[in-house]
Amino acid sequence: MTGSMKRFRAAGSDLHVHPRKQLFHMHKRLSRCAGRRTSEAEMRILIVDDVESNGAIMKRLAMKVFGGEIEIANSATNAVKCCHEANYDLIITDYMMPDIDGLQLISIIRGFTEYARVPVILTSADHDAALLSRATKAGINDFLPKPINSEMFRKKIVHHLSMRPSSFAT
Repeated sequence: MTGSMKRFRAAGSDLHVHPRKQLFHMHKRLSRCAGRRTSEAEMRILIVDDVESNGAIMKRLAMKVFGGEIEIANSATNAVKCCHEANYDLIITDYMMPDIDGLQLISIIRGFTEYARVPVILTSADHDAALLSRATKAGINDFLPKPINSEMFRKKIVHHLSMRPSSFAT
């Protein structure tokens, strides 16, 4: 078995699943779950990062498992404006930003009724336990350390979008 292969046990037999096939299956799972809204194409992700290249990288990674609309806000202030103008199914935000930090942004967003249950993923190069504690109190659903691990990033997107409330059913 090569290093790029993953080994799984299913129904008493061994299955070898290549990472690309894993992504394909994750995408199919997301597509089924996104159908609750009406279609994956109607679902939306907002990525908030003041560093343009970081936002572009996260968008490119998300596009590998998500066929809906992905928007990038280059500041927390712009993210708040975006949230007033559109409804998002997932928000991914950086912690350290110049105008309002990610925790303040999450607190603001959680104050909007329509965003009370929208999953929020916080990204940061700061892995301090105190930050994670404050972030949890602010209302994050998940945390991704920087530098971003692409496979973990994609798995978290699929997981959180697939867990969206069934209130999106048609």
